[in-house]
Amino acid sequence: MHIKGTKYHLNKEFLRKEKYDELVQLATFLLTDGGMTKHKNTYILYFTNKSERLLQQFKLIVRELIPEVFFGINIHKGVTRISFYSIDLAELLFEFSNTFRTAPCESHPKCALLRGTPEQRPCSVCIKRYDKENKTYPNATLPIVDDEILQREILRIVADTEGGTSFLVRRKPNHILLQRSVRISCNHPILREQIIEMLFDLGILNRYSSGNIVIEGHAIELFNEIVGFSRGVKVSRGIYKGYDKQSVLEVMILTNKLIKDKRVYPGQIKNLENVLEKIIQIYDQTYSRMKVIDYLTNC
Repeated sequence: MHIKGTKYHLNKEFLRKEKYDELVQLATFLLTDGGMTKHKNTYILYFTNKSERLLQQFKLIVRELIPEVFFGINIHKGVTRISFYSIDLAELLFEFSNTFRTAPCESHPKCALLRGTPEQRPCSVCIKRYDKENKTYPNATLPIVDDEILQREILRIVADTEGGTSFLVRRKPNHILLQRSVRISCNHPILREQIIEMLFDLGILNRYSSGNIVIEGHAIELFNEIVGFSRGVKVSRGIYKGYDKQSVLEVMILTNKLIKDKRVYPGQIKNLENVLEKIIQIYDQTYSRMKVIDYLTNC
């Protein structure tokens, strides 16, 4: 039986040489909020997200590799899943990673070897790596590249899909703190080590805590300069839901500088949480640092 959209005749050698960057980007998307599943004599490749910006970027990358691609689109509770079939592209992507499954092997759907029915790609490609809950993870790996620009692109995709900002007010007995950090969620032990190492290689200090890679202090400014978030990728939950992740990041950096320069005193601002949301709204709409400064200094 012919499955619509599967008969693509791809020149693999051409793609390796001329579309290498797109292959790396696609592999990164699949390893974050995507995946790959065997289906009869081909593979289903898919990406799931709420962000229209990321969904469009995923489709553009795939079309660079397969111009005549047919996408299947499924929307459930505001989350969109884009999928397509291609055995040739799957085989190219397996050159970056033995598997594109990142969930623990014991979770649903349970891996073929654990079920006792090994398939074409059983868990012989896996290694045993354990977290605190003693879980086994598949041997998934991010693309390993030497080009620094491509490393930054990998990290930006990881940040867009798995990352976010934490910009909170902490009230102490005698003073008020604005707590800032960038956090990238990653439980998979191999992917986590790769992300941490890539950040360190670029000079961005970080630490791992409770399922998150955490970037704090001056390293936030370096993260913004070197990696950052893509414009149009929105915060999906919390008090800053709906605003650009990049806008929140830049306001975090701006307020920190204003406080260091003693132009803003958090303890003297009433309803500080509401003020933070207001300045993010101003910046998200105008990208004007001066309007944010004027609003803050007049609070």
